[in-house]
Amino acid sequence: MYEFVSDEATTIMDLGCGMQALRNMLSRHQVYIPVDCIARSDDTIVCDFNKGEFPQQNGDVCLISGCLEYIHNWKCFLNAVARSCTQICLSYATAELTRNRNMLWVNSIPEIELIRFVVDCGFELADNNRYLGGRLFNFISRKELRRKMQYRMFGRTGKMISLVGMGANRFRPEDVGTPEGIGRCAELVVRAASMGVNFFDSAAAYSDGRCEEILRHALPAIRGTRYICGKSSSHQEKTRDAVLRHIERSLMNIGIDHFDFYYMWSIKSLAQYEEIMAPGGPYEGVIAARDRGLLGHICFSSHASASDAVRIIQDGAFEGILVSYSLMNFRENDVVLDAARAKGMGVAVMNPLGGGIIPQNASMFDAAIMDGDTGISDAALKFIHANPAVSTVLCGVETERELTANVWSLSKRDANIGLRRAFVNNALDAFPGFCTGCGYCVGCPAGIPIPVLLSAYNKTKFAASAGIYNRRSPEIIKRTNFFRAIEGKIVFEHDRNPCVRCGKCEKICTNNLSIMDTLAEIYEWIAESCVSSAARKERLHSLVRDDCRHVGLYTAGGDTAFVLALLKREFANSAFEIFVFDSNPLRWGQTYVGGLVVKSPDEIPVLDLDVLLISNYVHSDEIYAALTARFPDVPVRKLHADNDVPWVF
Repeated sequence: MYEFVSDEATTIMDLGCGMQALRNMLSRHQVYIPVDCIARSDDTIVCDFNKGEFPQQNGDVCLISGCLEYIHNWKCFLNAVARSCTQICLSYATAELTRNRNMLWVNSIPEIELIRFVVDCGFELADNNRYLGGRLFNFISRKELRRKMQYRMFGRTGKMISLVGMGANRFRPEDVGTPEGIGRCAELVVRAASMGVNFFDSAAAYSDGRCEEILRHALPAIRGTRYICGKSSSHQEKTRDAVLRHIERSLMNIGIDHFDFYYMWSIKSLAQYEEIMAPGGPYEGVIAARDRGLLGHICFSSHASASDAVRIIQDGAFEGILVSYSLMNFRENDVVLDAARAKGMGVAVMNPLGGGIIPQNASMFDAAIMDGDTGISDAALKFIHANPAVSTVLCGVETERELTANVWSLSKRDANIGLRRAFVNNALDAFPGFCTGCGYCVGCPAGIPIPVLLSAYNKTKFAASAGIYNRRSPEIIKRTNFFRAIEGKIVFEHDRNPCVRCGKCEKICTNNLSIMDTLAEIYEWIAESCVSSAARKERLHSLVRDDCRHVGLYTAGGDTAFVLALLKREFANSAFEIFVFDSNPLRWGQTYVGGLVVKSPDEIPVLDLDVLLISNYVHSDEIYAALTARFPDVPVRKLHADNDVPWVF
């Protein structure tokens, strides 16, 4: 339990102190207040909690270990505890975990009941861990979380942003599909604001297209300053006017009159950036929107290489950047943050825990943990905090506990902040068997961009979450992580492996990697996952005939925008009409890519479709089952086969 006690705490009350083991663990500046039913030492405050007695003083932290089980009126006791401190560290043998209960224990509280009661007392659960005989709980008061929230200036915008920002794309999938679940997601947004979070990231496509609806429900309940971020993708909103329409629609959906920050979303290469900046392109759309007062500051989110991101920063078109930065990629992306800081840009960090990979592979990163850190997630967030270029860290959360833990990690004073970056740089060595990106293998005789491929291959060596893009196969997850890492960097025209096994790369590799075998594996994935341009062309022609008259696409997301471009290129001489459908009522009647109007599924039977193509990857199986059951006479086909990775990330 001691690890829960913040170094900032100056007074610690040990309720039911017993042998006072905690006393010798505290720092010199911390005052220890022992409390028990008998005098364990000269300075013990004697209280009988079962008589309603309680110390007449407050502490920063109340620690309760091996005590609550003996208290008859436990609610009265915890109420008194909550009034006397800002942090409660509690051990308790909950009802679910103890078949053979101690005969002297006088209560048996279920875990959920205990948590709800303390939360109702004005606290949030930051940690909940199992120990030998029960559970360890760490509760922080909401007032304390809000009081300790740190704020940083976002570049030169004049906006003070909470160090913890809230991403809106990681709500529980089961919640975003129901009105009740939408309400729970909105409550989580409001709860974040109550802790001092004032920076809320959004995109129309986030959370299965329900992100804007969630914000519409949440924002009326938020008081005080809040900054809302929006995004548009050049894959879908390709022109000035398309971006303007998208901004107007998103503002209407959320119920606000302007975005405080607006991102050119997911720029993956210099070529894409140049398309965005071209006359009549998306950038002109955000400039026009800013001139009309529809948005404040123009930023971009980068999925490009570090060198491309630095080039974009140096052009000076943007006031801020959203970029991935974590213990996984800091050596690669430090140069991006340095360039942004030198340019006076705000920096929002995404994927601070590597999309969950860091805590799922904690043993690989444990060397980054310093004294005072409560675990690898805490250390990883503090590492980002230690970089002065960072304005805010976007934390996507599913539960209040995750939210509280993130806020607590980034609110506590970090005694190691001045040393942390140097410590991590020295302590966290390059992982064995990983490409370090030294670049010695540049200049492959066959023209293979080996460093790019091997850098992406690094991502496949970490244990991944139980699912990704709604897929559970470990092999599909592995491949998806690889192809997501190289999206926008390489286009594979065909499946053939160009490696001639000359061995030049392996002879000069400083890590003695088996590069040729790795390339062979990568090109096997390309062949099996429908990644190359040739394979995707063949797939489309197998699903859509040249003599089709009416072709339907489902849903109105990024996958469909990508497929539309392919269809127009591959079937340039065909005259079929294309319709786009979506189950989200907020999208019905909206103008989509190419001027197409998004339709309700109710219109499917009357349009005499030759094929209805499901382009959505994440929910392709569910959509297929629903559409074939509802429209048995319509030829419904899935774009993606079982071995495919997403065509668009």
